[in-house]
Amino acid sequence: MTSVLTREKVLDVLNTWIGQNPPSRFAICEIRPSAAGFDGALIAWGLASADHVHVHSDTPGMSGRFQSMSSLSFLFGESFEVVWIDPEPEVLDESA
Repeated sequence: MTSVLTREKVLDVLNTWIGQNPPSRFAICEIRPSAAGFDGALIAWGLASADHVHVHSDTPGMSGRFQSMSSLSFLFGESFEVVWIDPEPEVLDESA
């Protein structure tokens, strides 16, 4: 016989899983040469979990979901810096 899960039980399971697997916040910055040496700008922010990345750019239409941090070069090229606000997920770029 199959047991019926209650709303409270499902919420309890989700709360436990979410507490053990929170996403990590990060920012994408661009550093470029300027007359004063270098200049920088915040160009995007995002959330990363162990198996995917969500990124939201300040530029409209440059947002998405990716399989790894290295995939972000699709949007931003190679000249961006990642600033982690939370600890970087351990297995995020293993398959990249």
